[in-house]
Amino acid sequence: MAGAVFIRMAIPAVLLLSSALGLLAQQSDVEESISQPVAYAAPSTYVPLDLKQKYLYSINEILGISPLLAVAAHAALDQAGVQPATWGKSPESFAVRIASHFGASFVRHNVEFGVRALDHEDPRYFRSGAGNGWKRAKYAVVHTFVVRNDKGGMMPAYSLFVTDFGTPFVVREWRAPRTYALNGFESGTMAVGIGIGANLFH
Repeated sequence: MAGAVFIRMAIPAVLLLSSALGLLAQQSDVEESISQPVAYAAPSTYVPLDLKQKYLYSINEILGISPLLAVAAHAALDQAGVQPATWGKSPESFAVRIASHFGASFVRHNVEFGVRALDHEDPRYFRSGAGNGWKRAKYAVVHTFVVRNDKGGMMPAYSLFVTDFGTPFVVREWRAPRTYALNGFESGTMAVGIGIGANLFH
């Protein structure tokens, strides 16, 4: 059972990984833009990302070192807790869990890119760089839900809500619902909390 699931998920993941790496290799001219996701809130001249740069930013959020380490860590926790139980606890099951978390990341960031392409959100987080700890913390929380648009103004982070609350329902398609620990709303709320924590860390 686990083997069949692994084959169905791993083959597309490998093909996707190969294609994405090829795309990154061909787009070295925007490498600097996607490798620096955090900028300051008041740059002297705001320079928006074009559509190609936004997509490469999303690819970096999937295939960067930190995201891949996070995929492995989440899979290891699921393996230790045997979640979902139907996947077992063999080495092959660990590979299935890695494929599952990688698939969730792929879905999330591609949907995120699609929303941003439509509503012209800037995917980057712009650090405050001023004020005391409380003011910076408040800024980080607010700017989890409010982001820059391509004109440099502010707008709601629609991509955040669509992906954080939509991705869990897609993941259910390959994870047995009866073993899925959190429902969609709980998972979305947790994801929003993680986003706030990431901004505070920045």
